[in-house]
Amino acid sequence: MSSFFDEIMIIVDALDECGNDRSKVVELLASLNANGFNIKTLFTSRLETDIEFHLDTYEKISIAATSSDLKLYVASEIETRSRKMSLRTRDPDLKKEIMDRLVDGAEGMFRWVACQLDYLCELNTDKAIRRALKSLPPTLFATYERILDRVNASNLDTQKLVQSVLRWIVCSSKPLSTEELLEAVSITEGDTELDSDAMPDEEGILKWCSSLVRRTPDGNRLELAHFTVEEFLLAIDASEPNSRYARYKISPEDENLPLAKLCLTYLLFEDFRSIEWNGKNELDEFVDEYSFYRYSSTYWAQHALLHRENEEILDLVQTLFDPSKTGNFLCWSRFWVWSNTNNANFELISNAETLHFAAALSFQHICEWLVEEKGRVSDLDKLSSIGTPLFCALSGEDLFVTSKMASDNHSATYEASEKMIYDENRRWTVKYLLDAGAKIDNVRVHPGFDWTPLSLGLKLRFCWNIFLERGSILDELVLEDVEHMIKSEVRPVLAEDFLLAVSDTNLDEHIRLKYAIPFPSSVLARSCRSTTNVPPLNSLMSAVCQIVTISTYSSIERLGNLCMNGHKPC
Repeated sequence: MSSFFDEIMIIVDALDECGNDRSKVVELLASLNANGFNIKTLFTSRLETDIEFHLDTYEKISIAATSSDLKLYVASEIETRSRKMSLRTRDPDLKKEIMDRLVDGAEGMFRWVACQLDYLCELNTDKAIRRALKSLPPTLFATYERILDRVNASNLDTQKLVQSVLRWIVCSSKPLSTEELLEAVSITEGDTELDSDAMPDEEGILKWCSSLVRRTPDGNRLELAHFTVEEFLLAIDASEPNSRYARYKISPEDENLPLAKLCLTYLLFEDFRSIEWNGKNELDEFVDEYSFYRYSSTYWAQHALLHRENEEILDLVQTLFDPSKTGNFLCWSRFWVWSNTNNANFELISNAETLHFAAALSFQHICEWLVEEKGRVSDLDKLSSIGTPLFCALSGEDLFVTSKMASDNHSATYEASEKMIYDENRRWTVKYLLDAGAKIDNVRVHPGFDWTPLSLGLKLRFCWNIFLERGSILDELVLEDVEHMIKSEVRPVLAEDFLLAVSDTNLDEHIRLKYAIPFPSSVLARSCRSTTNVPPLNSLMSAVCQIVTISTYSSIERLGNLCMNGHKPC
């Protein structure tokens, strides 16, 4: 795109607020004005080690608010707040006192000034304002502590409200709308129904959270008022004895468990035991009435990712996934399918069991509970409209993407560290289903496709090695997939790795006869590569050498019908 312009200037403000992948973002942005590009870049940021590392060749210019800048800002804010009657002063000279004190104490921080003005606007008399000007907190963190001191001086319900609001805003998997947040903070573990009397109002939250929280410009959400608020909440030392702020400490890795329990508590409310929808219009009405349902139904499993063995989580999930398919389960499963596929045809899942969904969400222990304690052995190979439990376990939360019922933009998204755990949960679930007796040969895993467990594992590049180790038989579909991988030149290494893992137990008589593979096979591909009396073979043939005996060249030549000629010799 840059080639269409003589020169491009890109300005990125607050680079230090890019989030968890900040280093990657900075590295990418730094490459934009590499040699040969007509792009100029300007970045603003606080001094952070990783940013300085990637931008070490950039010219650095230090910028800070001057006294005149601050005076203009403070004067503007005082005038605006006075006009809106949020800052109330009777003595005309008091405005100048406010300006002088704030400019003097700001040390270049506009944010500090804004917080002090927020506080002064809460005071009702000139005397109270003058008293406050004499004891303004010197730093941003001290300012935030003053807000929490005021919360701590109130009742316990208010303290819990502020704590819950901050937790949800910081740790929710996606930003919550105001309506969603109000429902979320009204939930307490052990609740059995939605209590409208427990719901706070937006103004009450803004009052008590003060400078910690603000409305978004569009008015649809509440968010942290500044990135330093999150830094403050993360930095609170909860180990300090008698800390007044420990309860407000945010540790994202520790918050997922209580959030998962709250989501599950909500899904099990009596409100959802007998919900029936007849089409999308009624679904939309349901979402309007129960704002938090969309979030809780979509993200409870993600919050529980690291807690699949937690007893409280397992108790809640067992209640939801009871094999009798309770009204709560039907409500959740239908909504979950609809939110992933935009398909309001609920007959789609009418023949699916709770085991299918437990497998899709990689809850190995719930699968074990259903099969061994609830006696649902017959469900192990049940071919439902969404596939077998093995299909669900292999596809995971992407089962509708795999079956082409949903587009790729519905794919589950996890950060790198979470993705490893997510895949490991899937792998253990697949292994359990196999241990429990799920069939792997001569069985389709989805009604819309001819996939076997092995062919699906190869397509997804997931758990195919487990199926080979369990003695899964190669079929024509698998070999066709391997051939396509080689022809596409996209995944030849995977094709070779796959065939290198094949052993005699994976070959049936049909495949042996068709490709003239003697029994038993014993020669490894690496041996084939080192054999001097065999002509050069293409990469797929080199891999196939593992499953053939090279006593005669004719055997290899006939097996070569699987491959396209013209690939580079190995």
